[in-house]
Amino acid sequence: MKNGWIGYFEWFPDYLIEVTDLFVDDKTVAIVGYASATYQGIKTSDNKNFWKLPAAWKAIAENGKIRLWQVICDSKIPIDIMNNAGKS
Repeated sequence: MKNGWIGYFEWFPDYLIEVTDLFVDDKTVAIVGYASATYQGIKTSDNKNFWKLPAAWKAIAENGKIRLWQVICDSKIPIDIMNNAGKS
């Protein structure tokens, strides 16, 4: 997981989570908001490399460890940006 996040931050070094709602009970945390980033941190005048999408995160903890981690977000736009990088 650590290596996956290292790679993700290389793609999106300014990755940001904007929290609009937070729900907590004994073992579960749910976060609703937005995720945004700029592909490779390269800002362009037309914002082609930037995305901001609604997202939700859910974590369930047991015995001091995360047992379940879920992210719900449409990843098509960031993937399209990555696939089209450098294309005119």
